[in-house]
Amino acid sequence: MAKDPVLLSYLFLMLKPKSVQFETEIEEPTFLPDILRWKEFFQHAGGLGAQEQVAYVLQGVSWKNKIPDPIQAEIELIIVRQKLRFSILQREIDWVLDLFNETKVSAIFTGSFDLGSRFYSNRLSRPLGDIELIILPNLTLLAKVALGKGNYRLKTEMGEGIFSRGLGAPNVALRNGFLFESPNHEEELVFERAHVLGAPHVLKRISVLSPTDVFIDLIQKGQNRATFKQPIYLNDLHFVVSSNGVNWVEAERILKGNKLLSVADFALEMLTQNWGTQLPSEIQTQNRNWTNPIRRKLLFRGMKTRLELE
Repeated sequence: MAKDPVLLSYLFLMLKPKSVQFETEIEEPTFLPDILRWKEFFQHAGGLGAQEQVAYVLQGVSWKNKIPDPIQAEIELIIVRQKLRFSILQREIDWVLDLFNETKVSAIFTGSFDLGSRFYSNRLSRPLGDIELIILPNLTLLAKVALGKGNYRLKTEMGEGIFSRGLGAPNVALRNGFLFESPNHEEELVFERAHVLGAPHVLKRISVLSPTDVFIDLIQKGQNRATFKQPIYLNDLHFVVSSNGVNWVEAERILKGNKLLSVADFALEMLTQNWGTQLPSEIQTQNRNWTNPIRRKLLFRGMKTRLELE
């Protein structure tokens, strides 16, 4: 399907944080009565993995009743599926946790479920993906044994580390460590900094990354330049940065040790200039010395140009 600039422009407007948080009123689209255009709109949203976020926002707009009935029905269906998906993931996490407790494996749960539960004002506004687990490298074999006892099987077609109990069941992604390149003591610190997440998000208490490490994790993913074209990724970054939970001194130390300062610098510039994020004072551009100012300007200009051309 060819990209429609009008639909894409409206889609990105709807996906920005102020729209997702209902901090600003979204104007009626020019295609409001046109069912076919709405279908194209949702196809574009699906291509960005953002149908759930769009449906959530549309449920809260003042002109919702003007949306054609078939599109309103589609919105309701997406919301119902999202609620069902959340319940399924809750039960699956509970099941995995029991398996790991029996085998004495410590794990940190991360990914879309945790991001939506902790950093979004409504967890249903964050699209849900796989269950992601971080395991200390020396416990990887035990973790695989634990999953095997629960009838999880490696999905070889999806690469190393993806397990499932069968067709229709959620995938469980097993990560061997947290940082791409880091000594063992740094991995252990990640587990020491971990927080505990409990009800109503999950049925049993689980360990999750500290906000500082959630930010680091997102920056690691930002090493793939295409990631910055994904509104959901930018929203994740926005809500984590805006949570006031990140220890920026600690974050800078970890970023520097893993050669991620320039990626983080670019990410924060993207949030400020393109996503309406108000950064905490200590990491605003004038107070941040993560990248040479000239290099930062050239990097951002070059990256922004390439992203617009693609």
